[in-house]
Amino acid sequence: MARTGRVYVLRDPDGNMVYTGSTEDPYRLTRHRNQCKTDGLASPLYRYANENHGGMADYAEETVATVALPEDDEQAKALLRGLESLVIRGIRQAHPDIQLKNKNSPCCEHAPNR
Repeated sequence: MARTGRVYVLRDPDGNMVYTGSTEDPYRLTRHRNQCKTDGLASPLYRYANENHGGMADYAEETVATVALPEDDEQAKALLRGLESLVIRGIRQAHPDIQLKNKNSPCCEHAPNR
């Protein structure tokens, strides 16, 4: 069976891009919403959502890239992380006014520290 991964952005109820992630999980937004309810301090994204919108109920997910993944788990993770990193850097470079709530990149961008 072919594996598919995707990179997505989350938009808050005001339409602002607030987070970028990658996953194979078709229900990732539902999992974000549930974790935001049960552990609202777990990440900057959840803190922002709770403080500004009372949770993530009205957040929307937008797929920005889809990719066929290799069967090897490590290769698949590396491919998704790399694609996610490109999207994060692209958003930050093209739109410096957008404050993504990602607390870091999906992988360390400083090669000697990897």
